[in-house]
Amino acid sequence: MRLRLRDRLPFPRDDSERLMRDTRDLVIASVSAGLAVAAVQGLVGGVAFWLLGLGAPVVWGVVIALCSLIPVVGAALVWVPAGIGLLLAGRNRTRPDDVHRRRARHRAWWTTSCARCC
Repeated sequence: MRLRLRDRLPFPRDDSERLMRDTRDLVIASVSAGLAVAAVQGLVGGVAFWLLGLGAPVVWGVVIALCSLIPVVGAALVWVPAGIGLLLAGRNRTRPDDVHRRRARHRAWWTTSCARCC
């Protein structure tokens, strides 16, 4: 298929080869960058869900990562309903002591887990 496409291009053979190679490199770079951005958005989303005390932050992080591959709306497909749900539940603010308590719990878990394995 690649050869047929190259042969149909109205350029000399060397220019067609260069165009095909550059196009392939561009597609690979774009897809790789999109996947990297999706992974970071999923990680940030999962951490945010964990800090807010919402259920299954790992699952929601993965869902955010997958949705962020959708152009324009992406991660908003998860963030907007979650935000509306928090507002309707009356949780429009996370108290700082809640966040500190969760962080302390995580730090304690990490310290004890690391002490057992290392």
